[in-house]
Amino acid sequence: MTRALAISSRQITAICKGVSKAGFVAEVVINGAVVRLVPEGSAQSAASPSVDERLDHMFDSSRERATVQPPYDNAVSDYYRKLGYNPRTMNDDDFRRLVGEADARWKAEIPTLPLNKRELEALRQLNAYGPNVPVLWSKIKNCGPDTTERLQARGFLETTPHPKDAQSVEFLVLTDAGQREAAKQET
Repeated sequence: MTRALAISSRQITAICKGVSKAGFVAEVVINGAVVRLVPEGSAQSAASPSVDERLDHMFDSSRERATVQPPYDNAVSDYYRKLGYNPRTMNDDDFRRLVGEADARWKAEIPTLPLNKRELEALRQLNAYGPNVPVLWSKIKNCGPDTTERLQARGFLETTPHPKDAQSVEFLVLTDAGQREAAKQET
């Protein structure tokens, strides 16, 4: 016995054509049943595993993480390559050390680069309060964690940790060097 659907076959055809033309895959939920409409040329066979299944297999347990065999996700393998990390031959301590070294190189490079738009805006706002004055981080717009780190690396900003979460910042403090740079940028 079949029931009448809430959507007509004409509507399904229209959805398929529109979705196919846009290069997408449609997923329609009808009475709780999910119907996935896939263009013929890009249909995946039931025998080949999906990306999610491959990732699930790669990361079944955290102990096997360091011995995972390819294929790696390109973004992760690119990051590992930039760090010089090989998960087959190195452990977590090596990874942390390499990340720390890369972070130190990044912080050393920042002062050689020009100030970006967000850094300039944060300096301008902090300069309105003056140097060595603690300002709640929420009062300074466009000064997120990345901008804060960049200004700290330049020596223009100091932070005080939040009392409830040491990883968060509670106050931003403009240094004398930061005030000089802000004044220089305003002229």
